[in-house]
Amino acid sequence: MNKSFRQLLALPIIGCILVSFVGCTHGTVDPAKTAMFTTFTRDLLKGRVDGANIDIAMKAALTPTEVAHIQARFAQDGTFIGLRFLGDDKIEVFRRYHYAGQFSVHTVPLIFVLDGNGKIAGFFNQ
Repeated sequence: MNKSFRQLLALPIIGCILVSFVGCTHGTVDPAKTAMFTTFTRDLLKGRVDGANIDIAMKAALTPTEVAHIQARFAQDGTFIGLRFLGDDKIEVFRRYHYAGQFSVHTVPLIFVLDGNGKIAGFFNQ
């Protein structure tokens, strides 16, 4: 990822954490986006990366080593069940979608970032 993108996503980390736990006060669930994020998450946790809905920088960042790190990180949470929409917000051309990732053991806050073309440009566990 380029430096400016990382800086955008680093903006208020505390705010991201709070939003992830208490939810955004605006936004409506988009079933198509939720389905896209669910498929992305399920595939990623199975070690698959389908580039159709991912921007070029994100696809390049999801190396086999990085995918293995992500799988290991979420292994403690159990089997992935699905996503529950919490809200969304926007930073410049990037839209962040806040979800509760529901696993068999834990529910974890997840943020998906879409670029201006509607491609997944970021995935974060905050």
